[in-house]
Amino acid sequence: MSFRTIRTFLSVALFIAAGSAVAADASALSGPPNGIWTCEYIANHPAEAAAGLVSCDSRGPVVVFGVKAAPAAALFGGGCMAVPTNGGYVSQGVFAWSTFVYTNSISYSPAVIQLFTWYVQKMDGTNVQWGTDTQTNSHAVTAGWNNYRWGAQNNGASLQRWTFCWNNP
Repeated sequence: MSFRTIRTFLSVALFIAAGSAVAADASALSGPPNGIWTCEYIANHPAEAAAGLVSCDSRGPVVVFGVKAAPAAALFGGGCMAVPTNGGYVSQGVFAWSTFVYTNSISYSPAVIQLFTWYVQKMDGTNVQWGTDTQTNSHAVTAGWNNYRWGAQNNGASLQRWTFCWNNP
């Protein structure tokens, strides 16, 4: 084999490998098929789950090296976000979390009327408030000013997602 043939072969191999690495990296954080998080999928894709702020554990998303599961500083100002944050759905048993926000007033609303458990959690993992709910309208939770995230576990048979809002004057 000539040097030119070897060099061409290596160039093509490196190009293919680089393309595969980019494709693998992009798909690593793309989320589950059809946007439906299940415990089986989460167990097999921990980096995607960490990035999507979903888990099968009430302590929240696992920390995966190189994946930032939540911002280092909480978001300021008021607003709303989808939970799970990627806009997908969680199956029965799956927990979904918001990012951390600095607030004293939280509200949430489920997409489907069915049983779920909700949590208001500090950055150190302490649950400040929690409860179960089966209502369709928005519910408000008040706590002292701090950095919190809101999360919920789908206890129902249907796929679920929530809208989480916070207020910060």
